[in-house]
Order: sequence, then C-alpha cells, then structure tokens
Amino acid sequence: MHFCRLLKVHLLLNGTQIPVVEQAKFLGLIFDRKLTFLPHLRYLRQKCMKALNVLQVLAHAKWGSDEATLLHLYRSLIRSKLEYGLWLSEKVIFSYAASDPEPGSPPLHGRFSQIASQKPVMDK
Repeated sequence: MHFCRLLKVHLLLNGTQIPVVEQAKFLGLIFDRKLTFLPHLRYLRQKCMKALNVLQVLAHAKWGSDEATLLHLYRSLIRSKLEYGLWLSEKVIFSYAASDPEPGSPPLHGRFSQIASQKPVMDK
C-alpha cells in the first residue's frame, strides 16, 4: 500500500514488485488508500456490537450478572477497543458518524447503558 495519487507507481523490494492494495492492517489499525479510516471504524463497530450482544445475554434479568461485573466486562471488551488508536482525528470519527449505515441505532456506549439499566435490582 502506498499513499500516492499516481496510479502507475511500481515499487520493488529485492527485485520483487510490491502489490498495491486498497487496505492494510498494521498494529490492529486498518489503513485505507485515502487515510479515511472508515474501514477500520466499520470493523471496530462490528466487533464491539458482537461484544455488546454477549453483554446483553449476560445481563439477563433473572440469572444475569450484577452491574459491577457488567461494567468491568464493558471496560475490558469494548472500551479498550474503542480507546486503542484514539489518535484518529475527530474529523474522521465524526464523518463516519454522519455516514453511519445504521443512523437510528444508538452509539455503542448508549446501547451498553440501555442493557445495564434494563437489569432490575433483586431484593435479597
């Protein structure tokens, strides 16, 4: 991958041509050709939504985990993923939020708050 507007650039390494690709994953971040990071944010959202679905199952009203455990799981499974690579510019993140494929869905942290608040307090 190279970040260049020229389409016919041939880079060689030890006599072997380096292929031009649209995306490359490096240190857990997906870089795209135009450095918009939209593929990375889509991938991140998909991974976090799967973790939120697990938390939703664990927050079952009758046999689910308590709020403190859910909060620890949220911090370790979701928030750690969101905080890694925070150096991405706010412009990129807000532009992704504006072009969200699911505009009616709440943000990830909002969905977690909904899941955690649905668990009723059990009397002892």
